[in-house]
Amino acid sequence: TIYVVRDPRNLIDSISNHFGKSIEESKKFLLTSMVLSPGKEIELRGGNVITYLGSWKEHYKFWTKNNENLLIIKYEDLIKNIHQEIDKIVVFLRNFIDFEISDTKKENIIKSTSFKALKKIEESGKFTENVFVKGTDEKVKFFNKGPDNIWQNTLPKSVQIELEAELKDELKELGYI
Repeated sequence: TIYVVRDPRNLIDSISNHFGKSIEESKKFLLTSMVLSPGKEIELRGGNVITYLGSWKEHYKFWTKNNENLLIIKYEDLIKNIHQEIDKIVVFLRNFIDFEISDTKKENIIKSTSFKALKKIEESGKFTENVFVKGTDEKVKFFNKGPDNIWQNTLPKSVQIELEAELKDELKELGYI
């Protein structure tokens, strides 16, 4: 398992944007388990899918606890040093499959999966994961702020304190606090 994790304090702004929720509602969304069904929490195009969505903490624990074949990649580390993180992924994958990768291939991976490249795909209409603004035909930008989403600039102190108290062990384990 390669588990990419992002500081949950940064996720609040993303949740708010994606689901059209307030900061307080976004915090609750991140901290609470729920069942999502079409027309209730989110509008899904053409489906009657009911999905259990665990809290951030449940998701993290499910994927990372008692998992011997695990590589945790922090989103923030991808932003700071993408080359180092790609090398970690290559080393990890080589434990399971034999493959060759050149510097050219690595650069292509980095370029084609960059926030800028993914945002461009979305703007061209080829990205289908975004949801619609409630009651409109307008889609919410999925690739909204990316690396420019810095919780220290937007997150109310009270929400920061509550998240850090609720997720203290996980944030410490990941080196976020």
